[in-house]
Amino acid sequence: MKQNLDRHIQSKHPLLKLPDIPLYHKNPRQCRIAPTKEANNYKNCNEKDTYEKATWTDPILAEKRAKELGRQQHWRLKVVITEEISRSYHGKMMEWLLQNDIGMYK
Repeated sequence: MKQNLDRHIQSKHPLLKLPDIPLYHKNPRQCRIAPTKEANNYKNCNEKDTYEKATWTDPILAEKRAKELGRQQHWRLKVVITEEISRSYHGKMMEWLLQNDIGMYK
């Protein structure tokens, strides 16, 4: 079924690239909610990615910048996480968070 869905998405939307969300190995119909090694390393490191605080804390500027980075339909994946949202993952994009720690807000 997943192959059919993948084929359908690629045939109807060839430019569409959604984040690769890790699946639970015992049941591939469920997402794995444990953080990846990359997420744990980033959470524990002292040097976080830098981001333009003035841009990403203002909702209007953040939306405009995210739309520049991503396509019109999927711009929300390109929003950068600020310190107000997460002390652990600030500086990373929502797309990265979905791929590396989808269970953060379980």
